[in-house]
Amino acid sequence: MSEPVDASMDTTDIENVVVQIWQSLLGLDGIGPDDNFFLLGGRSLTAMRVVTQVRDQIGVPVKLADIFRAPELRSFAELLGKRIAEHEQVVPRDSK
Repeated sequence: MSEPVDASMDTTDIENVVVQIWQSLLGLDGIGPDDNFFLLGGRSLTAMRVVTQVRDQIGVPVKLADIFRAPELRSFAELLGKRIAEHEQVVPRDSK
């Protein structure tokens, strides 16, 4: 089960997590915000692993189709940010 979504994450924080995931799975360094997952050598099986790691590390609901809709790192991170906001509206965090 994934960790709760961290609503305090901004796009830069999300980009940093996604960079780490992409670099690890693609075996590349120096991935930037305008890089395209598929042009970097990503394939559908690797995209499935990205989705799994995003769910595990960020806890945001994400679909495989999302990486096809937003293959650039920045656009993918922005999409994840929107999902976090949507998730927070549907499932409010405990106020402790």
